[in-house]
Amino acid sequence: MGAPRSVEAGIYAMNYCGADGTADGFTVGATDPGRGEVSCTGTSPLLLAELPFQAWGEGSTMGLTFTAPDGVSIVEWRPHLTFHAFKQDSGANERFRLNVGAIPSGTFPLSCADNECPGAINGAYPAFDGARQVEARVTCVNEVPDSNLCKGSATLIDTGGQILLKDSYAPSIRAAVTGTVPQATTPARALRGQASIGGLVEDVGSGVARTELLIDGQPVAGTGNGCTPQPTSKRVPCGLAQNASINWNTVGVSDGGHTAALVATDASGNQATLWQGRVLVANQPIGPGSPEELRGNPTAPGVSDGSKITATFPATRKRPSTRCTIRSYRRHHPKTCRSRPARSIWKGGYSTTKTVVVTGRVTNAAGQPVPGAPVQLTGTVSRGPAARWETTTRTSQTGRWTTRVPRNIGSRTLEIRTFAREFDEVPAARTAASLLVRSRLALRVSRRSLRPGDRIRFRGQIADRASGVPVALEVHYRGKWRVFEAVSTKAGGRFRASYRFSRSGTGSYRFRARTRPTRATPYPYLSNVSPARRVRVR
Repeated sequence: MGAPRSVEAGIYAMNYCGADGTADGFTVGATDPGRGEVSCTGTSPLLLAELPFQAWGEGSTMGLTFTAPDGVSIVEWRPHLTFHAFKQDSGANERFRLNVGAIPSGTFPLSCADNECPGAINGAYPAFDGARQVEARVTCVNEVPDSNLCKGSATLIDTGGQILLKDSYAPSIRAAVTGTVPQATTPARALRGQASIGGLVEDVGSGVARTELLIDGQPVAGTGNGCTPQPTSKRVPCGLAQNASINWNTVGVSDGGHTAALVATDASGNQATLWQGRVLVANQPIGPGSPEELRGNPTAPGVSDGSKITATFPATRKRPSTRCTIRSYRRHHPKTCRSRPARSIWKGGYSTTKTVVVTGRVTNAAGQPVPGAPVQLTGTVSRGPAARWETTTRTSQTGRWTTRVPRNIGSRTLEIRTFAREFDEVPAARTAASLLVRSRLALRVSRRSLRPGDRIRFRGQIADRASGVPVALEVHYRGKWRVFEAVSTKAGGRFRASYRFSRSGTGSYRFRARTRPTRATPYPYLSNVSPARRVRVR
């Protein structure tokens, strides 16, 4: 625990021996055979000290004493005392002297003897600075030395009162403050949703009453310690240690920077700032329109929130044949000689070795190329649980960017984005491109020539060896391809089927296989057909 912090002391009131039935911090006693009694329950609560009738020697005493806890001093005592003394010889020099107040103070606020004392004592008795004890004490004294004894009895009763206590120390924290709030000093660690802060808070004196998180000077969350409300009936109203753990829902404040402080308050009102700093909140995705302190530095010179980005596949561009330079050829082949710019949709077949090039350009709001701008590409499949494909690149000095996309990742929708600031999550510009890849499959037949009524067997495999892909077996009959059996691929992408010819059918037939993935099929390739196989029946 760190050293307690001295502060301008807080005052708290303690009621004792009233309806709550406690006398915390009091001791009651008397010289034997005197007696003391603490009876703070029932209809007549009291603290009692008594010297019963007898001859008491000089120095015999009885009284009520209150002791303050560590770190706390006494400001004032407001007892409800009743004092009664009876002397067998009223003219004797011996007396029962009553002193009320703080000790040791040199002089007591109230000092009287025998019947000179009021029967009911209900005053307010201030204590000297730093006093730790107060008492009401009756002592047998011999004011004119002789050999006589105090002959008689004395009774002192307190039916309950109040003590004002001063706590001179504020709470402190052991070790460092923990949680996500103290770490939220950079955009990368900006707070979202639920945030936390806490630590072990300790106090010397009245105890930790509460620990609060303040945002921009206003409390937003906190934790208490189950303390007795003021006025209290305990010398130490709250626990001297609190393992504070505070959760804060950040959606209640705006995105951006805020001042934050962890503040602890003890039962007397002393307050200490255990931690303070500036934190960042970003419940909305960071991007154009977000506070500047969340976004960081520009990602490239000249980049702006109004940037634009393009994406095309160079392979989709069509250039006219060199023969189109001949006027007569152009006249007879107008479609062939028509050029086609690069498109954002690429169509092709499955391949495990070749790649596809996608390229584009980034310009700022003024239409100028942006060199060095980051470009992020994310490819997602239209069907199935395949993982996303991601890559990043940067633009050249002319603002152009180029990336190679493997074909064997399947049909994908590419989202291409560029960001204006280093911590942006929302792009300054985005576009899309599509990669449409056809599956590839092979088909083999068991026989190329057979007789009517014979059975032929088919075996095949899809190139990417995926299982569970629907495959339709087709035969070309009367000018149309017709499905005669539907199967699904097994392990390794293999499939099997068979077909029996009728006993009256002869001629030449063509067979093929077609992949037919549905929307529910976890297969990222488009439908395609195998090469046709010819079979003769004779």
